[in-house]
Amino acid sequence: MKAHRLFKIIVSTWIYSSSVSAFVAHNAPLSIRPNVPFGGGKGHATRSAETKCHVLAARAVAAAALTVGAAALDSIKVVNQQTVAVVERLGKFQTCLEPGLHFTIPLVDRVRTRLNQREQVFDIPPQGCITADNAPLSADAVVYWKIVDPKKAFYSVDDLELAIQNLVLTQLRSEIGKLTLDETFSAREQINAILLQDLDVSTEPWGVKISRVEVRDIIPNRDIMKALESQIAAERTKRATIIKSEGQKAEAINKAEGEAQSLLIDAKAEAEAVLLA
Repeated sequence: MKAHRLFKIIVSTWIYSSSVSAFVAHNAPLSIRPNVPFGGGKGHATRSAETKCHVLAARAVAAAALTVGAAALDSIKVVNQQTVAVVERLGKFQTCLEPGLHFTIPLVDRVRTRLNQREQVFDIPPQGCITADNAPLSADAVVYWKIVDPKKAFYSVDDLELAIQNLVLTQLRSEIGKLTLDETFSAREQINAILLQDLDVSTEPWGVKISRVEVRDIIPNRDIMKALESQIAAERTKRATIIKSEGQKAEAINKAEGEAQSLLIDAKAEAEAVLLA
């Protein structure tokens, strides 16, 4: 952008200087001695020398005017909505420009960077983690964050996004390492809350506000998945066996109770028959 602007200034200066030089050369006053015919001798040399002086002076004035004009235009800064510009004066932080029209000191003030103050989404790719019971798995997350202090965000850390990513990865692995494999599936809300609290405190010196952290997927490796599938299948088989045995037990009890009642009825019938006889 700066190279393009400098090229435009140089081209404009050359065109304007050429135009002024042509105008001066055409309208320059003639300094010719009396009785010397036009077009020869010292009169022509004097006219030519004065014309060159006028041309050089015109070019210098045009170049100075264009330089001043370009510097004045460069001092005008327009900052877009939800954007902040960090301004340095002679290499030292001066101020932060909010959205709107601003004027800076030419050749002294410089816009060092422009930062986005909207809420941004940072996608953390799946990372390998180890649980408290030594179960390997992969977990990914989504972080919602925004810049609240542009000065800290630019000067406190070299690469802000890389620093946030590494911090999230470290905290995510640390929290999963405190839980067992079974707990990681049921304590996702707890992990989100702890990550949000820790990250918000850790990124405060960087001028960043972490608004939300969401752990999306927690996926064990293939061996763990096969073991979990076998465990689930065994649990289902066990449950089916228990249900089947309980059914058989109930059937045997019902059959025994039926036989007992049948014998009781037969005994009562025989007793009544004896009494009647």
